Amino acid sequence: MPHSSDTGREKGSLRNLETQNSKLDLNALFIQPTRWCASPSRVCKGCYVRAHKATSQASLEEHVELFRRFYEGDGVSTKQITISLDVLPLSEGWEEQYYAWMVSYFKEIYSMLKDTTWENLHKSYPQVHVTARDIGIVHEYIDECDIEDGLRKLTVLSLSRIDYPNDVRARMGILHFNYNCMPPPNCSSSTIDEEVEHLARIGRNVDSIYMILHKSPVGGQRPDTVKWRDRTRWRSDIQYMKTMLTRLPHLRSKIQIDGCLKDVVKAKKTGYGCNCNVSRFQVWPDGSVSGCPYAISSNTGVGATADKMIDNIRKAKEYYDFEQRCHLSEIHNSLLERPSDSRKRI
Repeated sequence: MPHSSDTGREKGSLRNLETQNSKLDLNALFIQPTRWCASPSRVCKGCYVRAHKATSQASLEEHVELFRRFYEGDGVSTKQITISLDVLPLSEGWEEQYYAWMVSYFKEIYSMLKDTTWENLHKSYPQVHVTARDIGIVHEYIDECDIEDGLRKLTVLSLSRIDYPNDVRARMGILHFNYNCMPPPNCSSSTIDEEVEHLARIGRNVDSIYMILHKSPVGGQRPDTVKWRDRTRWRSDIQYMKTMLTRLPHLRSKIQIDGCLKDVVKAKKTGYGCNCNVSRFQVWPDGSVSGCPYAISSNTGVGATADKMIDNIRKAKEYYDFEQRCHLSEIHNSLLERPSDSRKRI
């Protein structure tokens, strides 16, 4: 389904400008290159990648080519590219092929950054962000790829778990560190002091903190039990964010609130939703594309080549996940409407 005439776009519509210009010009491109994450549990609760319906796997060469095209501005462009670094599997046995693929991908990507001069790095090229679970994973990639200068040419490194905040910058060189803070479920008065202290320690050692709301798969089935669970979790997450902002005022300049929450608040006030499917897209391991990274399924079919992946981005622009299948506004509105939540409005 095509976009509505106004929802999700500001005045001077990006989409209208892009349809007049053959060059695909994005604000943000998120790339999830594989599904082979070898986290200890292999079923990390809330993992949006595992929630997304799996199909096939595009080749290493085509995923590298997709990055190169956007990084070098070869017929397409973007202001920001975010790459996911998954936990490496074993380097032997049946997992060896996955291990080699993941290491080779990161090595190829970083070699492009390394060959970029400092003068042109942030002037002529897009920002490159990397997201990983923890610093140990990043160190493993650095060791396996024989990277001697740390990751100085990355724009941002985002970690979702920081156990030893004082060591977070070790071997990383000059780099912007971001902490993806996911509020723990069922945080209570008996545990909040410990959470505040932990975030305070992290805040002293990172450059920014991005607070992420829990999200069930967008487009998935939503029986009453799921709706109740989402509502309960959002209420808890929002209270956690408020508490941190109140008790850690010195970190306010570092803390950013989940963009999805900002989008649903903005949509209620203005009618304009998020930029997914407009100027922000997620490319999946099989080369399919969705606007929303939390979508349970893609807006397109698979893309076996870089050209096909780029075609899929263009096709995904004909959809608008925020309007057609996103349930986050429903959760937010339900919190506003319930009398017991009146004091927790945002």
